Amino acid sequence: MNTSATVTAIYTLALWPVWRWYGERLVDGSDEPWGLLALGCTAIILIRKKFVRSSSSGQSMLFVSALQLFCYGVLYPLLPPLLRAALGISVFVPLFWGKIRGDLAVTGLLFLSLPIISSMEFFLGFPLRYMLTQISCLVLHRICGLDVIAQGTLIAYGGKVIAVDAPCSGVHMLWCGIFLAMLGCAMAELKRIEVLRVLRFALQAVLLANLCRAVALFFKESGLLALPAWTHTGIGLAFFALASFAIVWRLQEAAHAN
Repeated sequence: MNTSATVTAIYTLALWPVWRWYGERLVDGSDEPWGLLALGCTAIILIRKKFVRSSSSGQSMLFVSALQLFCYGVLYPLLPPLLRAALGISVFVPLFWGKIRGDLAVTGLLFLSLPIISSMEFFLGFPLRYMLTQISCLVLHRICGLDVIAQGTLIAYGGKVIAVDAPCSGVHMLWCGIFLAMLGCAMAELKRIEVLRVLRFALQAVLLANLCRAVALFFKESGLLALPAWTHTGIGLAFFALASFAIVWRLQEAAHAN
């Protein structure tokens, strides 16, 4: 067994509290199990990657990894479970950093494997919905000429208060957009600077898709357009599909230029 495999096995055993917490989060219903998809993709990609051996940086990376594990042990009683897990899995990053192409994208997938969706909803859900509501009202007022008023995350129109965005839908779309971008970057083995550019594009595409979805849903929920109930979900899926196509197009452009 080579050094990396031995160290990986030792770290895996040392991080057993993280795996136990991870399993509990999967079965207690407190978070979506989407992290398993990212974890599976990360494992498959790492298994299939061709590692470049570098004796000059190998020892230094092992030292960095060991230092991270030491920090994990020292800070374990002080950190909340999610940050413990993030610090814990970060010890694996130096084992492949600089040894495979697309290492930054694989790192992104590794962190997406954590059960972070409920935390994203808690910290980003309201700010994201508030921002989209404000911009949606500007679009509806200045472009469509409608007399709408933003009330927090709701839109007032014609004596009615209309909710056009479910609390979790925007966050789910954001997670999926980032996942698609990181998976594509890892498979295309993009350079780190290209990964950051694709990630920026993915965030912009998802936010624009969310904005268009909110504006389109306003017309349905306000009654300005008589549409069947299923179109609420259909509109969201349609705009997410458009964002996904845009991300895939950007990935292809980056892969050709890589």
